[in-house]
Amino acid sequence: MVTENQSRGREEHCEDCGEKLPEKRQACRICGWRPGDEWLEPDVPKVPAGLGMRLMAGMVDWVLVCVLTFGIYLVLYIMLFYLNAQGQTPAQQDGRALASIGVAAMLTPWLYFALFESSSLQGSIGKALVGLRVTNLAGNRITFLHASRRHVAKVGTLTILSIGMVSILFTKRKQSIHDLLVGTLVTI
Repeated sequence: MVTENQSRGREEHCEDCGEKLPEKRQACRICGWRPGDEWLEPDVPKVPAGLGMRLMAGMVDWVLVCVLTFGIYLVLYIMLFYLNAQGQTPAQQDGRALASIGVAAMLTPWLYFALFESSSLQGSIGKALVGLRVTNLAGNRITFLHASRRHVAKVGTLTILSIGMVSILFTKRKQSIHDLLVGTLVTI
């Protein structure tokens, strides 16, 4: 099927990241920008959040994530230890508990950040307390999938000596490396 613009010999590209847009002017697969996005939320502040505010929000978030993860650890351990104790050795019980805790340790931060950042809050609890919002490059709310990609990129860039945050000091829109990779902004 040939679109109107393709029939004129032009392909449409995302105005933010340059990616070729899918047919029927849908959202960009990379950054979530849609044609006309700049008019959808004209009151969105475009002031990028600095490193200090993001670090304060991050400290609050990681305390909450640790408390939440510890609670899930405790519940899983109790459930697995007492409910599955029949006919298993202590080593088997501990192995199953540790495997479940490992899965919970990966899922808890992902769900915390992806659900909150794609919600109407547009940011985690720490970001909301500091007054920050996570948006796509057009200033609109990101989807759960976009927030999930952002989280995976954040884990990858922050595990390497927190190098992912250094770019905030040098980029025009104060984007960390994971924001640059997935096409997001953190604004005030």
